[in-house]
Amino acid sequence: MKLPKAFWTACALLMAAWVLQASPMNATVFMAVNNWGTALPDALWACLTILGDTWVVLTLLALSLWWQPKALMGFALAVPLAGAVSRLTKVFTQIPRPAGAMDPNSIHIIGPVLEFHAFPSGHTLSAFALVAVLLAGRRMHIAGVLALGLAAGVGVSRMAVGAHWPADVMAGAALGWLCGSLTQAWADQWLQRQSQDRQDRTIRLLAWVCMLMCAWTFQVNTLYPLAQLLQMTLACAGIASCALWLWRTKRY
Repeated sequence: MKLPKAFWTACALLMAAWVLQASPMNATVFMAVNNWGTALPDALWACLTILGDTWVVLTLLALSLWWQPKALMGFALAVPLAGAVSRLTKVFTQIPRPAGAMDPNSIHIIGPVLEFHAFPSGHTLSAFALVAVLLAGRRMHIAGVLALGLAAGVGVSRMAVGAHWPADVMAGAALGWLCGSLTQAWADQWLQRQSQDRQDRTIRLLAWVCMLMCAWTFQVNTLYPLAQLLQMTLACAGIASCALWLWRTKRY
């Protein structure tokens, strides 16, 4: 399995994140971004940050069905892998979040006050895992650049809401890209060994699962009430996207 250059770039970014985590620049950059973030509405940052919530990410995956249906399987594999990597890394490193290492009153916090398990940023990890899955094996184009920009926006939002250090965000982006690249490569190899009929049945089953999860996302608590309207809108859009795709691709 040949890995793209972006895979090795992600490895380098992960190493840089670990170096930054041990540097005083980690807190300096965090405070600069957190202070700068106050110039924009809290609701904007809340809406950006929930785009990295795993449940909300599933609604974005549902919207991508029309141009990258095979990403369903890649992301289905990426979710448990990324979740395990994120949880194990957080427990192993035991790095406090900004509110756990500094006076919370000195930080602009949007949403819950989180104090523990900083490294890496799970929201950023989920966002970049989705982008990696969607872009795997495809040439970079304007949609890909926009997707990467949106994932980066999720990372910046984690600092703006006071939840993560810059090193956490860098590590989340790197690990998300690694998980997404690997799982989509595995998914593509597995699908290529299957008959067309079995490929279709597998993707349709995953589309049904995705639609049910989008329905659950409508009421799930993301801990950011300022973004609740966006959350419900995306959930409805995800349900509609899956339902229409399943209807358009059904076999008579």
